[in-house]
Amino acid sequence: MRIRPLALLLFFPLALITSPAALAATPTVSADFSKPTNPKNQMGFMHGAVTHYRFADSNPAVIARANELLPGIWRGSDAAWSIDTDVALQSGATPIHILSNLWNTEVPTKPGCAEMFLDGPLPFQNLNNWKAWVHQRALQLASVQPTGEIWVDIWNEPDWWRFWPTKRNDKCFSRSLVDSNGSKWLATFLAAEQVLRHDLGSRVKIIGPSAATSVWSWSEKLINFCASKGCKIDAISWHLCGGTQGSVDLIPGYTAKLRNNFIGLPNWQKATAGAATKIWMTEYMPGAYHLMPGALTSYWYGLEKAGVDGGALAEWNDTNARLDSLLERDGTPRSLWWAARAYAVGRAARVATSTNIGWWSMLASRQGLTGGAELMVGNNSMAAKPVTINLSGLTAIHANKTLAYQVRVLPQVGPGGAPMPTLPAAVISKQVAVNAGKAKIILTPPRGGMLLVQLQGS
Repeated sequence: MRIRPLALLLFFPLALITSPAALAATPTVSADFSKPTNPKNQMGFMHGAVTHYRFADSNPAVIARANELLPGIWRGSDAAWSIDTDVALQSGATPIHILSNLWNTEVPTKPGCAEMFLDGPLPFQNLNNWKAWVHQRALQLASVQPTGEIWVDIWNEPDWWRFWPTKRNDKCFSRSLVDSNGSKWLATFLAAEQVLRHDLGSRVKIIGPSAATSVWSWSEKLINFCASKGCKIDAISWHLCGGTQGSVDLIPGYTAKLRNNFIGLPNWQKATAGAATKIWMTEYMPGAYHLMPGALTSYWYGLEKAGVDGGALAEWNDTNARLDSLLERDGTPRSLWWAARAYAVGRAARVATSTNIGWWSMLASRQGLTGGAELMVGNNSMAAKPVTINLSGLTAIHANKTLAYQVRVLPQVGPGGAPMPTLPAAVISKQVAVNAGKAKIILTPPRGGMLLVQLQGS
């Protein structure tokens, strides 16, 4: 579930990657309150980092906090260690069911084989058995989700060796089963897609390839294959959980290239839902940065700019937390949760923003968590540095002569967690003059942290 720097370089010239010269420049972010935007919802969950027991059985505070984040999608499997479909639906999210997470879960692990889902029979070894298994999963999905669309992700990251036999693994399977070009995966995908369409009819929506390292090539393979075999794809999904943080700068351009290339393929109309086809980032956030509100801000900024139809935060290693590290085990918020809450509340009133360096990003809203106009200014893991914030269109928030601002700090979560039960008090309270609807302020978000800035005009 990781796009690596090399994969990014295949699509972009070096000049597009954040350079040392760019990092030496003064970080500058801008917001225009006269220009409202309508971004897609990038707040979603992957499993929820609920380990070893069912989400609905955990502290009710966790469920309540999840609902307050207004998630768009919730990806996982209806299993004790992943997600509860009822909880996801009650939160307003669209559940995305991953079939491969449940494959081989009842097969004893082979000695020395630690790779997920590869230490038992692989689907293409007996497609009839695979189809029968998918049929049972379809019945289960219809039971847990009796109405509405049912979104299914057939196989997670078939381009990565931990989830599909793309290279040799003598401890887990014979060399004859290696599928380096994805042909066996395509046969597996087709067999499952046919069963799901037959059993669930028009209710089922299929996503793929959920690729991590070779997004374009594996998506192209799937599109061309389905065009020739008659399968249909309702959403193209991809992951960005690796690489350097500078790669966040590439999200908008990367997604635009994917969209343009997909739509330009002769087989696009045959294999997909056409203009209705969604592009989802069903996993985002590198593990090394998952405790940084500033990193979240950077990803949300990039995903909104890209026009991604929906995203899912991903963190599956933090056993002392809940809801993808946003909460303590008992449901107490961390600073990350307050960042996510500010994102959720402010999205409906978002205005246009920009940045000259993706490591420092900003989102702005006319109506935010603090009760009025608001800025979310993030530092995506870099050393603390003053950020110039240029604001325009301030008459739209009734700032004609002066602009007062209060600053709250959402710090990076420390080792072992750092509970933040309530929104912190303001540490800065100042005002600046407004000229022709414009003003400038300078603030320094801490390394990995985010500043929540409340604005009030007069």
